Amino acid sequence: MGPALRGVWALGLATLAAACGIPEGHGADGGFPDGSPQAIVVRAQDAAADDDADLPDGLDAGLPDAGPQPPDASRPPRDAGPRFPDAGRPIDRPDGGPHDLPWLEVQLTDTAHRLLGVDPSGTLFALLWGGDPSQLWTSRDAVRWFPRPAFRGHEFLRMAALLDGVLLADTTIAGSHVLARSDDHGQTWSEVLPLGDRRMLQPRSVAELRGTVFLAEYQVASQEPVPIHVWASEDRGATWQVRATLEGYRHAHGLLADPLANELWAFMGDPTGAMLRSADAGATWSVVVPAPWGVVVDAVLTPEGLLFGTDGLYVPAFPRIERLLAGDQVRVLRPLPAPSYSIDAVRGGGYLLGTTHEAGGDIYPPGDDAAHLFASPDGWSWTEVLAYDRADPAEYGRLDVYWDLPDGRVLVEFANAAGLGTGFLVARAVLR
Repeated sequence: MGPALRGVWALGLATLAAACGIPEGHGADGGFPDGSPQAIVVRAQDAAADDDADLPDGLDAGLPDAGPQPPDASRPPRDAGPRFPDAGRPIDRPDGGPHDLPWLEVQLTDTAHRLLGVDPSGTLFALLWGGDPSQLWTSRDAVRWFPRPAFRGHEFLRMAALLDGVLLADTTIAGSHVLARSDDHGQTWSEVLPLGDRRMLQPRSVAELRGTVFLAEYQVASQEPVPIHVWASEDRGATWQVRATLEGYRHAHGLLADPLANELWAFMGDPTGAMLRSADAGATWSVVVPAPWGVVVDAVLTPEGLLFGTDGLYVPAFPRIERLLAGDQVRVLRPLPAPSYSIDAVRGGGYLLGTTHEAGGDIYPPGDDAAHLFASPDGWSWTEVLAYDRADPAEYGRLDVYWDLPDGRVLVEFANAAGLGTGFLVARAVLR
């Protein structure tokens, strides 16, 4: 096993034990260090000189330029640019093995930016590691990056892009969380909802259902259950009202909208967590899958029902991939070596699911110190396609998948990867 990457094609885990409570320990905001990996970036001022530069196949195909950009008065020194194709090799298909197994082709590795989101047009939004946390950088090809005007006094933490391109961001100002909104692609921002010690956990803390935008709160100030609000906006995030207050939970991991069924799902965390469903636009909620197997961070809709990995840290709540079928029946698909924070339905078909190796927990297989990425062509059969050992055993190691690009390539976030650091990959997922 190399120091930077470890993976296997099959995982042998102990038989899953009977369900019971999960001790406290989830800290899903971990994994982004305070320090800065070495910057690898193409600056806005140099982009014109690079327009004719040769890029690896597919990286610049059909992607428009980002358009006129504001000047950057504090240009850092330029360095070598993005690395191609990768700085940590994904798991290869076995020599001589079948060619119909899922695999991952990494085309670019970026450790210069902390990726925040991708809007419907395919524009990437990120922060520059070690740069101004109030200034966003944008890119249409993950190669050339352009600065947006700074949102002075605010630090960007999380972001969600609505279907019409409106951006919502969790920001902090003077230590307090404030939801901010931009309707001009991040050029200007306005404060729309003070959250105090509540915040967005992830991009999918926000969901849209039939014209209404919803936001579920995450908090860590209290170790005990506290009232958790589900906020609703009828004007694309400009104004907000409390739609429901959920009692008996410590925080909400995320939301998922099912427009065909006109239902909204909420994923509540920690030992009292559960998968909740609302059939009346978030006004009332019912428990569908209780803890521990209903403790979920993220899920996707499939023709056969919800698909997700569970978030468990302590025996006997071994993490696993599950499917919620018709009649609210849970089907266990396979065990996982670590809790899952993210899953993505890839354009063109198939699924990717990431795991996180947290600083605590006793569910990890002996000798396993990695974050893992799994791929499936159909949501039923799963193959591991990427794994990175942790650089620092006291920090989270993460592989997360929230976004893909209009051309079908996927963005894979990694954190605390041995020999690599923190950043994201641009990759082509072959899910046949």
